[in-house]
Amino acid sequence: MEALRASTGEVLRTYGFHFEVYEEPGSEPPLSGLAFESVHPGFSGTHLRGARLYVHQERVYRALLDGFNVVLSGEPGSGKTEAWVAAVAAWVRMGVRPRVLVVYPSLRGAASKYYRLYAYSESLGFNMYSVLEEVALEEGVVTRRSVVDADVLVVKARILLEEFKRHLAKPGSSVLSPAFDSVRLLVLDELHRYEPRSIALLLGVAELLAAARGGELQVAVLSPLLSNPGELASHLEGVTGRPSLAVEAAPRRPANTVYIIVGKTLEEARRVALEALEGLECVPGDVAEAARDPGRFREEAYKVVAYLRSRGARAPRVAPQPRRGRGPPRVVRQGQGRPPRRHAGGDEDRVGGEDSG
Repeated sequence: MEALRASTGEVLRTYGFHFEVYEEPGSEPPLSGLAFESVHPGFSGTHLRGARLYVHQERVYRALLDGFNVVLSGEPGSGKTEAWVAAVAAWVRMGVRPRVLVVYPSLRGAASKYYRLYAYSESLGFNMYSVLEEVALEEGVVTRRSVVDADVLVVKARILLEEFKRHLAKPGSSVLSPAFDSVRLLVLDELHRYEPRSIALLLGVAELLAAARGGELQVAVLSPLLSNPGELASHLEGVTGRPSLAVEAAPRRPANTVYIIVGKTLEEARRVALEALEGLECVPGDVAEAARDPGRFREEAYKVVAYLRSRGARAPRVAPQPRRGRGPPRVVRQGQGRPPRRHAGGDEDRVGGEDSG
């Protein structure tokens, strides 16, 4: 069923509100000449069909294919996730198994990205598995076979740290040990959500994995708020022995319409104000003119009301009033299906939205 749509302006008019409208133009990052479907034909089965990579996405994509570490900073919606997914798609197309370990700070942070990654895995032909809740480990839902078969493994940070500590104490003892022993690309997303101590621990994990993998590990760090991406890239270069690239994504902002509600039933309020002013003497000219002119009253209604109240006269109410009773009908998006569960962990914290980030 097609989603129901309603104009905010039409709804406001229906309920008698007067408002001003301001249009904020949108902006898009510069596009490269590389299409997603040129990277992998499977992108034709996703929402990226016919789309081209942004310039910053292509830089990250080519850097990862060339063996670089990458630090990508950019606002939500700038396509940070798709940048490294494009490299995974290229590896899959070349017949190279990706072996990616993706780390998110929380279940909520991972949920919004999980469903996009799931769609990409279906279209691009790689296996994805996720471990997002501790209870999945405690109840034995997570199996070594699932981890071994995963080309892209999505893990919550707390689980990663606990399991990596177990793996260090006794190699092979963690259910995630197969991933630690074979990881090729470590993706640390939403770095800004961690406390400094947690960041230090995650970078320590990256250093130990790089040493264990004998220089085969690449690291990609993604975050909308990074004050020192160059310094972090230099640190990763020293840790992994690979060259590192810091990339800043241009912002992507959709067009926006701003409605400023001035008041409700302003014409009736203006009539009441005019009657009240007729009974007063020595009314300032600007107040009288604002009450006589409908256009000016729309902009200066509060000044007229304040003056009437200061004189003790009857003043109309112009503030937006909540509708009593049931209120306007809700507009609900229809047909938003969920993919079947193929991860260890619940999806009750699923959130919507595009980071493309």
